[in-house]
This record gives sequence, C-alpha cells and structure tokens, in this order.
Amino acid sequence: MFLDFGQIAQSVEQWTENPCVGGSIPSLPTSRHLYRRCLSYLVLLFNLRSNYTCTVNSRNLKSYFKSIVLNGSKAKIIIMNKSISDYNCLKEWAKCYGDIILINDVPWHVQNRILTPLQMPHKNLSLDKLKLSVEMAKSNSILAHWTDKWDSSESEWWWICCDSKNYDIKNIKNSRGRRGIRKGLEHCEVKKINSGEFPELAYNLYVKSLKSYGVKDKNIFSKNEYYSYVKRLSKYRGYELWGSFVDNKLAAFAACVVLDDAVLLGSTKSDPEMHKFNPNNALFYIITKYYLTSMNTKYITNGHRTLVHKTSIDEFLTRMGYRKVFCRLNLELSKFAKVVNTISSPIVRTNLIPFKQMFPVLGPKIEGFNNLIEINKTFKES
Repeated sequence: MFLDFGQIAQSVEQWTENPCVGGSIPSLPTSRHLYRRCLSYLVLLFNLRSNYTCTVNSRNLKSYFKSIVLNGSKAKIIIMNKSISDYNCLKEWAKCYGDIILINDVPWHVQNRILTPLQMPHKNLSLDKLKLSVEMAKSNSILAHWTDKWDSSESEWWWICCDSKNYDIKNIKNSRGRRGIRKGLEHCEVKKINSGEFPELAYNLYVKSLKSYGVKDKNIFSKNEYYSYVKRLSKYRGYELWGSFVDNKLAAFAACVVLDDAVLLGSTKSDPEMHKFNPNNALFYIITKYYLTSMNTKYITNGHRTLVHKTSIDEFLTRMGYRKVFCRLNLELSKFAKVVNTISSPIVRTNLIPFKQMFPVLGPKIEGFNNLIEINKTFKES
C-alpha cells in the first residue's frame, strides 16, 4: 500500500532527503547525526552524495475547478488569483539554500558533496564544463549531475511526471487509480494551508510518519526547528502547502514548489492510521488537477527515478495518471571520484549485500553512486 513517499521514502535510495529532484527541495537536517558518525575514511571515499484556503470534496469538485465561490457547510471554496509568472524566480528559491554556486547564472546546490542545478529539467541548461570543473574543485564536490533532452526517446533515465492538460478522473485509465481517488474524495477534504498555520497542524503527523519508518528521535526536527524550516521555505512565494483532512483532522500533507512553469512535489507525509480513507489519493488528485488545469503549469513531478531499491512511488503515481518522461543523465566526476570508481566498482558490485549489512548508511550511497555510473554509461554507448 502507498504510504508516504516524501523525503523519507526516498532518503535511502537517493542518499539524503530527496535529492532525487535535482536539489530543488532543500533537505531537512534530520540526518545530521548520521553524517557525523560517518566521518571516516570510507565516508571520504564514498560519501556522494498567503491566507488562502481551498476546500474540496467530491460534492463540490466540479465547481472548484470552475473557480466558483460557494458559501455553504463544507463547500466554501476560495480560488487564488495568483499568476504562475509570480512563482518563476529561480534565484528567489535559491535563497532557501545555504550552499549555492552560480554557474552561467544558474544556481547549483551543493549537498553531500554532490552538485546539482536548481533549474527544472525541461529547461535548457547552458553549461560551461570548465567552469563546472572549477566549481566542483572549489566546493570539494565528488560529482555533479544534471538532466537534459527532456521528453526524448526511451532510456534508463526518467522523471515521473503528469503533463496532461485534460487531467481528470474520467481520463485516468487505471481503474484502481480511479477507485482510490473516488474513495479519497468521498472521505477527505483537500485544503491549501496557510504557512503560518501549517507547522501546528502538521508537526505531530510529521513526527508520527518518520517514526513509522524507524527514524530515531534525535534525527527528527524539534517543534521549533520545524517551525523555522517551514518559515524559511515559505519566504518563496511558490512554496505551497496542502493538506488532506478526515473529519477536520490532518491525514496527509504535501509541500509543492512552483518553479520554471512546473511544479515539484516536495515533502509528503501521511498518517498510516488514516490510509483506509485514501487521503493521499485525494490529495494528489486535487494537487495535480489544480496545477495543470487551473494554474496551467507544464507538468508536476516528484523527481527522477530511484537509484537503489524499488518503491511503490512510481506505481502509485502511474495509477494516478502520471508517466515516465525519458531524458538524458549527464554526469561529471571529480578526479578523485574517477579513481574511486575505477578501483572500487568491481569490489562493490561483488560484495554489495554484506557491505550494506555492515554499513547500513554507506551501503546504499555506494550502490546509488554505482547505479548513476552505469546509467550514464548507457548514454555514452548509444
């Protein structure tokens, strides 16, 4: 069953809090203690890496997307008048990060010694390889990766997206997906939540969700840290918070970033005890339909393919009407990383399972690194 596919669900296969999205969501520092424990030779060798409320349910869904304001029990709907152009300031979003490097006037983010552009993958990236190498050396980055050739022929690199301008439950082909959405809309109300109210509403669910994944207390934000985190990101006008409610109780939430005429799904959490009401189905259906049809964005995405183990994320989103958008992975390794890859790759591939058992934090990072190398090779061979 689909549970929670936000930053925690992808932290294992993609090294830290959801860098699958090319660095476009600032990572939570919930894993800071893990990194401190990893300051060893192996780490050096392998460590790669708004006051609007929209309430929607099945009864008022049609009116909602006609931007009609209804006054009644549950059917009070307020539609924003913001233009999508208000949200397209890449450099404003970059201010939410600490380690930013400008390369050809595009912000790149350094995280866990990995350099990635904040720019969305459909945008043409003007890149000077010499400048990139210089900045990698300055920032002590082990590798840099980026995406281009958006929506091209089938390949080993893809992003999970929805870009249908006719997105609607009747047009979703998967019957299981349609049933899940209908059940979710029947039991849930979907609201856009004011950033000032969000931390109080979401904190307990945030903690409960992380603990369900076995995250230790010391690696979870305190309430004050969580407030500060949301406040910092909310300075960007395109950072929007949504919730799915069952009987006025928050059952699931999602953070979305509107950037480069597209939408990036960020942190998503849900209450396992509420899954029987399908709050995620309702939440993602409303979010997807809203941004594609009302805000007229190009697409909405939860990021690129996973790099280690398979998850239910892609399957869930495919049922919801999403698809794989194939593109090309570009990879630049530092001199040190090239040596490490040459020496270590055969050993890692042969002994990966016991290594992962011995080093549960480092093992997936190494596997992810090797998978990136192998995926990148497929483009060089074609």
